[in-house]
Order: sequence, then C-alpha cells, then structure tokens
Amino acid sequence: MTPWRTLPHDGMNQSIERADQKKPVAVPLTTLRFDVENSALGVRQTMTSLMTSLRKAGVSPEACTRVEIALTEALNNVVEHAVAGKASGRITLAARGHRGQLVVCLRDNGAAFPNLRLPSGHAANLDVERAHLPEGGFGWYLIRNLVKALRYTRRNGMNYLTMLLALD
Repeated sequence: MTPWRTLPHDGMNQSIERADQKKPVAVPLTTLRFDVENSALGVRQTMTSLMTSLRKAGVSPEACTRVEIALTEALNNVVEHAVAGKASGRITLAARGHRGQLVVCLRDNGAAFPNLRLPSGHAANLDVERAHLPEGGFGWYLIRNLVKALRYTRRNGMNYLTMLLALD
C-alpha cells in the first residue's frame, strides 16, 4: 500500500499522486453517496448500486471485483462489529473516481476499533487440522491486499475508514 499525501476529514477531496500513473478510467467526477442500512441486506443493496454505477462508468470487470470484495468486507465488518445491535447505527459510503483510482470513505457511528487501530490483516495459518482452522479473520487480509492505501480515524464519535482502490 502507498501512503496518503493528504487526507481531509471525509477523505473525498484529497490530492493523490502516483509515479506509475496510467491513463485515467472514465469514472464520473461526481461523488456517489449511499446511506447504508444497518444490515446484510443493506450492504448488498448498496454494493449492487455502487457496482452498477462503476460498470456504467466503464470500470473493468477485474477492478469492479477488487472494489466489490474490499468494500463488502469493510461494510460487513461495520454491520457485524461496529454498529451491531445498535438501532441508531448509521453508515455512509462516499466514493469518487480520481485519476484512475477510486477514493472511498466509509463513515459510521459505531464502536471504535480497539486501540483506535485497524486490524493487522495477517494471513491466517491454514496449515493446521481442519478442526483448528480459524472461523474468521480473513476480511482484513483481503482488504489490505486489494487496496492501494487505507486510513482509519475516529472523531466526535464517528469512525472514518478511507480506502484508495486502483481502477486500472
């Protein structure tokens, strides 16, 4: 992952520069915003809408798959852990194309990450007996391997997870 050059509060107006910049993908310059229902169905509906928008904008199937896996994992984590059982749980997704990349900011009013740090996302040891295989822990490994950059902050009772994903 590459470090952020700048990152404002909502992650949507940042300046990102890459030395290996290729021809930008024709993603609309408008920011797509979704209020995500605090449920697995809400995640599915949001991802369906976002993926439809990206496909219509000409994003390749390979890039769409990376975006879909990373964001679905992140949103499911918010629903299952941060706002779990919280009737007033609010989740917002904002996405914007920028120089052949997609900048995404997830915002929620759920519980903070332990120690205000993202999970490390190390690959689980699969060289064990079947009965000892881990039940979870693959999500952050996938997310970290699919994004170009990742940043988490917490301010005023809100979590902000900003991701940069390649669209080329």
